[in-house]
Amino acid sequence: MKERTSAGIVIETLAVAFAGGALGLALGSLIGAAGLLGVLAAANGAITGRTGVYDWRRLNGWVAFVADSTWALIGTAIALVLHIAQLFYRSPRYRFDLSLRANLHIYEGGFSMKPAYAFSTGNVVSNAGGNTGLDGDRGKRRWTFIQNHEFLHVFQNRVFGPAFQLAYVGWMLVGLLWGLVAWARYRRGLGRLIETAAYFNNPFEYWAYRRDDYWPPKDADARIVWGARRVARSPGRKV
Repeated sequence: MKERTSAGIVIETLAVAFAGGALGLALGSLIGAAGLLGVLAAANGAITGRTGVYDWRRLNGWVAFVADSTWALIGTAIALVLHIAQLFYRSPRYRFDLSLRANLHIYEGGFSMKPAYAFSTGNVVSNAGGNTGLDGDRGKRRWTFIQNHEFLHVFQNRVFGPAFQLAYVGWMLVGLLWGLVAWARYRRGLGRLIETAAYFNNPFEYWAYRRDDYWPPKDADARIVWGARRVARSPGRKV
């Protein structure tokens, strides 16, 4: 891939920030939030232009840019917060080599809900390396998992837009109740039951884990995980 020049970086940063801001402004004018959406989309454009994230040589790069600046802007806004949060971590390790023209940002370390787990929102994947990193033999398997699982979450955000966040959070609330009901039956493992119902059984997560052929996840509670009887005879792979 052709090396980026300093002038090229500046031009791409300004161009993508301007174009993204214009798209966000246009969308915002339809719903009475032109200034806010314009600023958010411009900020995303500046960051992605500076890092060279979007692949302008292919259609999917243009689609990703337009989606991130309009339909998927809620996820993009949360991703901007995540970029800021990474500043407070000792070594978030932004991977320029893996992010360049990949249509998303890859942080090898940084924020996560659990130490070994990656975290994706909008066009950002954080803690992609988990406990293994992304280099070496163990890193190769981890990177395959990230491509299959976390990249799909970025795709889900771009396809479903605001419905993705609403459905995801809504399912977590349903899962909380499900976990409590299951605990009332089994009377042990409350935390794991809630995590399985609210997180692992979330349709978006189920889709992503199955795409990586990693079902059921080793941390899921076999008593309530989707397809427990069937997968008990064929356990998923370990990461």
